[in-house]
Formats: sequence, structure tokens, C-alpha cells
Amino acid sequence: MALFLDGKEVLSSIVMHGTWMASGTVTLPAVTLGGAMTLNGQSFDAGSGSVLVSTTGTNVGFIITSTQDTTIGAVLIVKQISASPAVNDIVGSFSFQGRDLGGVTRTYTEFQSLIEDATSAAQSGKFRWVTYLAGAWNEAMTLSGAGALWTDLSVDTLTYKVSGTQVVGARVVDARCDDAINSGDATTDGVIDALRDAMITHGLIAAA
Repeated sequence: MALFLDGKEVLSSIVMHGTWMASGTVTLPAVTLGGAMTLNGQSFDAGSGSVLVSTTGTNVGFIITSTQDTTIGAVLIVKQISASPAVNDIVGSFSFQGRDLGGVTRTYTEFQSLIEDATSAAQSGKFRWVTYLAGAWNEAMTLSGAGALWTDLSVDTLTYKVSGTQVVGARVVDARCDDAINSGDATTDGVIDALRDAMITHGLIAAA
């Protein structure tokens, strides 16, 4: 806000103390807050724009703190209000962005929440992890409401375990198995033992 006299600006800033009361809509220019801002349960309406929290610090950002001595801490809610929710609607997402070497801001990864079933009181949802590979969208992993995990990425040099016991591992190559397959003779000496040893190594069966 500026005050002009005879066409000249004589006041360009205002210092406010105490409680500032206003009725109707008040539009302010850029404001620097020197203390805490209390909304007292009121909503903050950004209209059709985005709310930008900017900082010049390192490893600092947006913090939500709960001071209640309870078993549940602060909650961050991302909400989508729709009159006609449908399967695969993205309810909310967290997008991680950065600049490329050309100085253009790009999305590199994204974490999304999607609707699986919008049925009233029987809703289902899933998570989706999106990565960008060579500049293109890549649906890297999803986790369904039933707990089914899907990924399009290969897993190298790892084993899969159930309750700490390996159930899937690397494929096993055994010459005795190859001889039986190539000859069509399933009774070749040593084939049964070879298959058993391979399955034990692979994790499909347990050793006696």
C-alpha cells in the first residue's frame, strides 16, 4: 500500500501492531512477516493459484508440528473434492522437481494416490510410484489396496524371502538337467537329483 500526495509517493510501508480487524476482502502487496501467523482454524484460500513456500536455506522446508501429547502426531491431508469420483482418478500426488542442465524445471519422480473403487463406505485405493526415464513417464511400481505389489523393474543379485526363508533365487544351471531335456529322456540317471538340488538352491523346496 502506498500513500501519494500531489502525485508523489510519500508512504510505501505500514507497521501494524496488536490485532488488525478488517471486514470484506483486503488485498495486500508483498508482505514480509516478522513473526508467527495464526489462522485460528480459518482456511487459507489461494484461489486458482499455488501456495509457494520459498527458502534460501539448505535442507529446510515445510514443517508441520503437533504439540499434543497423544499417540497420533501431525497429519498432512491431500484432498480431492469431486462430484463424480472414478477408478484411476488421482486423489493427490507428491511431485519431485528440479532443473535440468538447460535451466528448465522438470519432474523427476512422483508419488501418487489413486482410486481403485469409489463405492460409498467400501472405497479402495492404491499407490503408484512414477519415475521419468529418458524424459518419458515410467510407471515403476504400484501397491494395491489388497497389498499386491507390482513393479516393472528387474531386481538383480537379490533373493526373495518369506518369513526370513528364501523362496526364489537365481536360476540354476545343471548339465544333467540339460542332457535329460535335450535327449527327451526324463529317466536319465541323476536328473531327479539334479532337479532336487536345483530347487533347493533356488529356494522352491527345503532341504531334508
